Amino acid sequence: MLFIIMMIPKEIQRYMLPIDVSSKSANNELELAFANTKEGKWLRDNTQRAGFIIRYSKGKDSITGYAYEPWHIRYVGDIAESIYQEKLTLEEYMNLKK
Repeated sequence: MLFIIMMIPKEIQRYMLPIDVSSKSANNELELAFANTKEGKWLRDNTQRAGFIIRYSKGKDSITGYAYEPWHIRYVGDIAESIYQEKLTLEEYMNLKK
């Protein structure tokens, strides 16, 4: 079972439809180990099907300004599948669409 926490926004980027997700197998904590759990792998592979993306991708901190957060998802709607398939950040996707 997944444990979902709505994050209290600290800045404008965090106001836009974010959800933090954890699980019992990650001690319901928001930690990097979540990525290696069954639930974390499922989240990584399936969020785009519901219009979500992993907001802060591994190895993309120089683009997003944030370290990898496998638990932090954001709703982006129909563009989620393209972002997922092309392995882009939201910033990269938006720059391509300019």
